[in-house]
Amino acid sequence: MDEVADVLLAIILVGGILVLTRPGSQGPGLVKALTTGFSSSLKVATGQ
Repeated sequence: MDEVADVLLAIILVGGILVLTRPGSQGPGLVKALTTGFSSSLKVATGQ
């Protein structure tokens, strides 16, 4: 059963990477927004 779960997880990860790197995709903008939000959260939490 674990092998089946590993294969399904690999398929999902590869599919996600392909969607994010496809030409014309909004993936890079999504990644930038997430990292900017995380960075802002850290600045608020540390008081910088």
